[in-house]
Amino acid sequence: MTEVANALARKTMQGLLDRQEAAFHFRTLAIMLADLISVDDLIEPALSNACALRHPIYDLIYLETARKLDAHLVTADRRFAAKLAGTEHARYVTLLSEWQPS
Repeated sequence: MTEVANALARKTMQGLLDRQEAAFHFRTLAIMLADLISVDDLIEPALSNACALRHPIYDLIYLETARKLDAHLVTADRRFAAKLAGTEHARYVTLLSEWQPS
C-alpha cells in the first residue's frame, strides 16, 4: 500500500493525477488486490537483514514476503542480488534477466 501511495503521490506531483483521483485510486486498491499481505510481522526480520546487509529495508520486506510465501522475488537489482549471494536468502531471489516463467 505504501509503494502504491508513493506512486500516486508522484503522479500527482507530476500533474498526471489530481488529489481526488489519487485518493480514489488508493481507496479502490484493496478491492483490486484482495490478497494484500500485512507487513507488520515482516518488518522486524527485514530490519535485521537491512542492518546486516546495509541495504534499504524496502527490498528486505519484499524478500521476507518471498520467504514467508516460499516464493521467488524477481528483481532487476543486481546489487541487491549480489548482496544475498551465498546467504540463506539467495534461494528466494532471481534476477529478472535469468527469470523463466513456469
